Amino acid sequence: MTYGELNSLAGTGGLASAYTKPVIVADGANDLPFCGGNCTVPVDQAQKVHPTYYPNVADADFASYLAPVAGHGLNFHYSSAGAFEYIQKFLVDRGL
Repeated sequence: MTYGELNSLAGTGGLASAYTKPVIVADGANDLPFCGGNCTVPVDQAQKVHPTYYPNVADADFASYLAPVAGHGLNFHYSSAGAFEYIQKFLVDRGL
């Protein structure tokens, strides 16, 4: 974790009701800090971000990806390549 990430955690969260652009939430399926170690039970926890924080983002412009056998530091896990591919496709499909 970098100091920037650590210091920005306090400023994250909250409703972004005016935001309407595409959003993707990519996380490790076993992220301990954000999902208690299981982001798939009882539902995709990354998907819950949509109505909770981005209620005005169209369904077609929201996606979530849970990298298998990965935790919080997604960039350092073997399954990160799948997450990166999913993110790139999401962006390309929206002309971004």
